[in-house]
Amino acid sequence: MSGKKVFERDRFANSRYITPATARYWRVELLDEVVSTQLEFSERLAVTDAHRVVVAEYQSHGRGRFDRTFESRRSLGLTFSLALLPSRQRSEWSWLPLLVGSAIAESLNNQLFSAKVIETKWPNDIVDSSGRKFGGILTQLRGDGLVVGIGINVLEAGDELAVPHAISLAMVSSRVRTGEISREDILAIILDGIRQRYEYWVAHGADERELSRYRESSLTLGGNKERLVRCELPGGKVIEGKVQDIKSDGHLLVEDDHQLHEIHVGDVIHLR
Repeated sequence: MSGKKVFERDRFANSRYITPATARYWRVELLDEVVSTQLEFSERLAVTDAHRVVVAEYQSHGRGRFDRTFESRRSLGLTFSLALLPSRQRSEWSWLPLLVGSAIAESLNNQLFSAKVIETKWPNDIVDSSGRKFGGILTQLRGDGLVVGIGINVLEAGDELAVPHAISLAMVSSRVRTGEISREDILAIILDGIRQRYEYWVAHGADERELSRYRESSLTLGGNKERLVRCELPGGKVIEGKVQDIKSDGHLLVEDDHQLHEIHVGDVIHLR
């Protein structure tokens, strides 16, 4: 363990946003400072790591997609990683990053807003309807399981945000801005949402109900309109076309000049 431990306890015993069953489902550790919450997990997960959650007040060298690094501001956002040891076939695990993002958007919308404010951008961004970024997700395989890293902007404003196109929950919710809903509450909301969706997926896989819930949360899929995107793939290849759908393995279907492409990794830019 590289992080200095502040405390370890059942964080959610008195939270209005989480049930006793959920509090027992997750084991949450709060650390003061870490290099990365992802690094707080060993290279090979053990059974005892299942549903473990590591939360950091400060992360000095967070990692994003394609090994991009970032530094989080202390005690403003939520930076945490959780361990999952899925019982389903490994070939199905590629759905989990999309499930986690969709669960975050769905649970926060249900608890914080009366309308759909938070959406997902394929493959791993949490955004608003204009594409401004609340946070993101990074999933890494670890032996017989995987570690899901999550970063969410909560109280940041102005130059506290990492990039100009970022946004925080406090900027769109007065209840967050005034402290009526705390960062601990938001963590509880998110973990409860992930638990519910994950348990459903373990039982049923990415069936049509699960796919429908993802489509509902997805800005990339565009609701009733066809979304035009630019897909920048590893190796420099670029595909521009219209998004058609999502597959149960998480691959995005994009049509370009009457050819259907399956995009499984890359950066997606919304053109329309």
